[in-house]
Amino acid sequence: MNLHRLYGWAPSKERCIDAVPTRRGKNRSVLGALSLSGLVAVSHQLGSVKRVDFEAFLREELLPRLAAGSVLVLDNARSHHGGEVAALVEAA
Repeated sequence: MNLHRLYGWAPSKERCIDAVPTRRGKNRSVLGALSLSGLVAVSHQLGSVKRVDFEAFLREELLPRLAAGSVLVLDNARSHHGGEVAALVEAA
């Protein structure tokens, strides 16, 4: 909904007018994991992802599907730090 242009072009001496949606929908979060061969696991939920949600994704969706010797790369998101995340990954 926020992906609209702030500026536009119009004929000379005319104002540029375009309709823009004003209502935002509910937030939806998507967790996904890719490998060289394609999509490994995906999960989605309404609202933001908390650490317990990410840990559940690791435990139930991603880690059981990873091959032995796989390398897991995480970004610096807050849900990737602390809790059981490191222990779950190291145990797998």
